[in-house]
Amino acid sequence: DGRLTAACRGLNRLKILNGDSALIVGLLLFSGAASAAPDFTLRGFGTLGATHNFSNDAAPIRDIGQPDGPRGGTSFDMDSRLGVQLDGAFTEEISSAVQVVSRYNYEGKYTPRIDRAFVKYDFIAQGVEVRLGRYGWDLYSLSDSRNVGYALLWVRPPVDYFGKLQQDSLDGVDLTFSRQLGEGVLGGKAYWGRASGKVAIDSTSYLDLR
Repeated sequence: DGRLTAACRGLNRLKILNGDSALIVGLLLFSGAASAAPDFTLRGFGTLGATHNFSNDAAPIRDIGQPDGPRGGTSFDMDSRLGVQLDGAFTEEISSAVQVVSRYNYEGKYTPRIDRAFVKYDFIAQGVEVRLGRYGWDLYSLSDSRNVGYALLWVRPPVDYFGKLQQDSLDGVDLTFSRQLGEGVLGGKAYWGRASGKVAIDSTSYLDLR
């Protein structure tokens, strides 16, 4: 409709911006395109996890974005993380989410990072949702919520699968649809975007993947 068209035109002006600033400004443009007063909800999640390693020879890590792990002692770095998420509902069709997470990263620091920042348009009658911005790359089941500890059945996501992911988010657009099919539901997703990530080599160096 007219609100979506106006917002998309506004996003075309973001070519002069880069990275996280463009994502945040995009959310503001969509909020301005909606006529109703927005309804915001602030949520949070966190995990304080301690890992003890009796060996001095090998140091486990949660994923390849961590430069090192506990060796011959106890560390809180492997699984501890803190996140906040701001959800916005502007109309019945338009909503948004911004999620910031602080966790042990490739530099050996807890620098907060914008993990999610997207606007969503819900074509309710057609069973179609479109998201634009930064969203979780759900390559595996639970990939989109792997940092939310209480959403998992394990202490941490299986390292054999999730630990090898260099990127956990995409900057782009995705489309999800679902239709009733007999007694079941048929669903699918298509996405397009740019992924970037950091693979730690050690505490002082890393690979920048794009």
